[in-house]
Amino acid sequence: MRKWETRNPDCPLDIREGENFISFPVWIQPKASSEEIVGFVEGALKVRVTQPATEGKANRALLELLAKKFGVAKSQVEIVAGETSRRKLVKIWGVDAKEAMVYFRNCWGIVQR
Repeated sequence: MRKWETRNPDCPLDIREGENFISFPVWIQPKASSEEIVGFVEGALKVRVTQPATEGKANRALLELLAKKFGVAKSQVEIVAGETSRRKLVKIWGVDAKEAMVYFRNCWGIVQR
């Protein structure tokens, strides 16, 4: 863990907060029947996208979905690790962990530990 990142212990997601960004792992399921955030699996956010995992299509669909859900521009969402893997590390600029926790609580009723 880098000095400027801190882990939020209140979330089942391995979410980290830095200066003006959050990062967290994502488990992506390409070629799904719908695009949606399903929940959590092994500390990662589970996301389904309809695009296949070829030519970066699933990655672009993931970035678009996360940007929409978090209310930020697509340019503020990036994959920092795992470009060719189902498990990816995503960074979202302009969102802090507190805002993300509100979003996760509203969607899945997550309570603090």
